[in-house]
This record gives sequence, C-alpha cells and structure tokens, in this order.
Amino acid sequence: MTTLPSADEPATWPIVALPVSSPWPIVRVAPDGNVAQFGALPAPLNALVRCDPSGRLWSLDPTAATVTGYALDGDDVREVVVHALPDHFETADMAVDERHVYLGGKAAWGIPEIDEALRRSKAGLPFNDGYDQPKVWFRGALDGPAWSALALPPLPAVMRRFLSQKAVDALVLDGDRLVAVDDVVLPKWFFLFDRVAEGGPAHVGTVDLSHGPNESTLHGAARSSQWIALRSGGATRMGEYRRVRIYARGSLEARASLSERLDRRSGTRKEDPWGGAAFVGEHLLVATLSDRLLEIDCTRLDAPPGRDPGPIDLGERAARVKIAGSASVLDVIPVDAWGGALVIVEETGGQRRAVWHRVGDARR
Repeated sequence: MTTLPSADEPATWPIVALPVSSPWPIVRVAPDGNVAQFGALPAPLNALVRCDPSGRLWSLDPTAATVTGYALDGDDVREVVVHALPDHFETADMAVDERHVYLGGKAAWGIPEIDEALRRSKAGLPFNDGYDQPKVWFRGALDGPAWSALALPPLPAVMRRFLSQKAVDALVLDGDRLVAVDDVVLPKWFFLFDRVAEGGPAHVGTVDLSHGPNESTLHGAARSSQWIALRSGGATRMGEYRRVRIYARGSLEARASLSERLDRRSGTRKEDPWGGAAFVGEHLLVATLSDRLLEIDCTRLDAPPGRDPGPIDLGERAARVKIAGSASVLDVIPVDAWGGALVIVEETGGQRRAVWHRVGDARR
C-alpha cells in the first residue's frame, strides 16, 4: 500500500534524485519545495535515471555501459543489481516497471556487417537493411534471463531499404502497455506492446505517428493521466524549428501542437532544441535550454477528435516562466504530491541547482 505524503510527516515526503552534480543528491521534498538531502546516487550527470513502482532507483550509465538498481532503505542507498547493456546497441531511453527494464534505441553503427549493409544500400544492392536489428530490449529487473529483443512488426518490402537507421527514441509506460516511439526516417509509428502478456511483452498494435518537416528528430516523451507529449526538432529551408505535439493517451490521436523557430542568439544552448519535460497533473513543463520554462495547461485542450489539431495559443494555453538567475533551464523533476516541480537550471558559470516551481504560478 502506498503511503500518502503528509505535510507534517517528513518521512512521507516525496523522494527524488537531482541531476545537479555527480553523484546525484537524493532528497526529500517539503511542501514548499525546499529539499533535504539524505543520500547520493552514484551516477554521472549524463545518466538516465528512473524510479520503478516500488521506489527503487535505476541508473543507466552510457560510459560504463551498465544499468544499476538501487534500493532506498530508510536513509540508506543500497546497490541491489548491475546489468551490462546489450552489445552493439545505442540506448536512447529506458523505462522500468514492476518486473522489467526496457531499453529503446538502435543498433550501434561501426559494426562491420551493418557498415556493409549501408554500403550496399547506397549502391542499390540487396542487403539486410538493419530494421531487423533490435530496437527495444527487455529483461527481468532483478533476475531472470539476459536481455531479449522485442519483435517489431514486418514492413512492406518496398519500404525496407530506407529503414536502416530506424530507432526507438522514447519509451512510455501506459497502463498495461509499453508505447515505443519510432523515430528517424519516415514514416514514423507508435509501437504498442502488452507488458503483462503471458510469455513476456508482445506487440499488439501500431499507430501512425503525426509528423512535420520540423519533427525529424525526437527528443523525448512525457505522460499524464490523459496525454502523451512528444518534443522534437528539425530544420527546413526556413531555418531550425522545434515542436511539442500532444496526443490523447488512449487513442494516440494528435490533439494539439506548438511549433517555434529557434533563434540561436536567444541563448538556446548547444545543438539540442529542448531539455527535459514532465507533467505535473495535466500541466506540461518543458525545459527550453534558455532562461525560461515552458508551461502548457493541457486541461484546456479541447480540439474535437478527428479534427486537424491547430497550434497551441501561447497567450491562453501556455506561458514562459522566467527562472531567476538561470542561463539555461535543463530539466524538470515532477513532484505531483505538492503540485509542482524542481526545475534544474544551469547558471552562467556552469553550476547547476534546483528551483521550485508550482504549476499555475506562471509569470510571462
């Protein structure tokens, strides 16, 4: 039974790990957003960190090529298992449920047989196009057999020669299903897997993924009780763009989107169009890699099903929140119990810190 947090009982306050230093501080979050550190997660800043339903933390270290599970026993952080990553696989995302760890990504280029497939593709010769290379792996979280690949559905032969670089760049746990978001090279899909199927996760459906010329590369997904939001970026002859597109959680029908042109002079850092994102209730918070946080009120998305979704009205449905002293808003750590999030920011000198933001307090 889950213990509900009580403002008067610090032991019940939400626990999160903060990507502000290595190791990551593990903290309890008070109702006013203040934090108290009680442990540390031995993970690099570029690690993927997830929390499973039992409260264990999982860290994917791309340099060490490992996934490590940690149990929180009171104020103690204890390593419980270490898994080596699959060979020749470039991981883009990780999800963890009650029983399994899932990895999304693509076959790592540089393997001789894949290089040869690419050469034959460019020459117009028959080849194994790499689509058959695993895009989603899974294994028992704490024990069980080694990594197994989830089978993707067969595709028409006429399309296969163009799919050597197909990848799964985001994974979403949605009830009893795993939603794998297929990205890179058109067309794109949501691949749906039954996580609780007898004999292991199984493919149960495929849904076309809406896309535009400025959505060539996916940069992550977030889920609420009603919506799944994807953030992406791309370029056209008019310049670089970035987009947030929001889908109804059940049908995966696109319901609304926000698109904007990137102005590198505005402070957006590096080559990525977006930082992290998360829902707090039905409010979507997106790190912009500038000095502002994008907040979209998804309770007001009312586009009728089947209608082509229009752009989100920035004035009425979304706001840009100025984060004081921030050079770049990098990530969002949701704290649903208190109706807000810890926003990870980087200051001009490169130091990172966490700033509390309560949803609905947006200041344009």
